[in-house]
Amino acid sequence: MQDQNFFTKKGLNRLIGILVIGLLITVGALLHVLFSNDISNLSIEILAAVVGVVLVIVSVALTIHFQVEAEKDREFQVELFKTKVGAYQDFISKVIASDDDDCIKDSEIEGIRNSAAILTLYASQELVKKIGEFLARLRAERKILLESQNGDDSGTFRGVVTQMRHDLDVADNGDSKNSKDPKDNFKEHVKKIIAKPERRNQT
Repeated sequence: MQDQNFFTKKGLNRLIGILVIGLLITVGALLHVLFSNDISNLSIEILAAVVGVVLVIVSVALTIHFQVEAEKDREFQVELFKTKVGAYQDFISKVIASDDDDCIKDSEIEGIRNSAAILTLYASQELVKKIGEFLARLRAERKILLESQNGDDSGTFRGVVTQMRHDLDVADNGDSKNSKDPKDNFKEHVKKIIAKPERRNQT
């Protein structure tokens, strides 16, 4: 197990650091020995050129290595972001569609639960908590427009959406602080979107 951990990213960076320090110490010791003895200027210049080339090669190799690692991390974050957006869209679509016929069926709740289970792979802990609270109330009350129970958004769909925005790093904390109207906030806008219009009796 220790051998496998040695070749991890962190272990590899540590090994490179040790090799670089060892190389610098070796070069320093070598130069000290050369300059303390009677050696021709030509030999010193040749040796200095060789040492310079070695240092340049090492520095270029290190630069390329860390650039590649940074690029891998960036690509991973981009792909993770895309995956999250797609999964969150799927979850929201299933929740909204479940209320289209004024009756949220067990099969629709099961579909939402399956979608939520996938989100546990990469959603933040707080988002998973919000989804779990929402699903519990959805099973019990069979509606998606749920009011806050404890003065916050626990167990509400808009609480889930707000936390998704936080998880995607596009959140503005829900409220428009620069707005003069205290009701002009994100939560109210979400509520207007998910609230179903009253159906008029057709004659």
